[in-house]
Amino acid sequence: MEFNYQIEEAISAPRLNTYRSLASSDDHAWALYRWNIDLAAEVAPIAADLEVTLRNTIHDRLTDHFDRGDWWAANSLLLDDVTAKMLTDVVRKHQKHWRARQGHRRHHARCLGASAGKRWKQRPRTSD
Repeated sequence: MEFNYQIEEAISAPRLNTYRSLASSDDHAWALYRWNIDLAAEVAPIAADLEVTLRNTIHDRLTDHFDRGDWWAANSLLLDDVTAKMLTDVVRKHQKHWRARQGHRRHHARCLGASAGKRWKQRPRTSD
């Protein structure tokens, strides 16, 4: 495929310069750019499957460890400050979403169970 100089404006010179630094011509740089896009398209589904598999495996192990499906609400779960805030923010976001979607707290309480309104126990700070 021949390089079209109008595409540079849309893609950006800095992005194309990465490929130009490896190529012998603009046509070659364009071929490398397209090859990279094709490679990413082939790898993306594998990465997506890996992410889902890893996430599910982690959930299963934590469910087994804490002996409950809502392991994130376990009183024995110790989190650092940043993780505790992130988890609290996620739960609050989903609480708002579920309330708006369902229109009543009964469903919300059933979904989140003991974690509704919970403050996460934080792991004591250590000096690293």
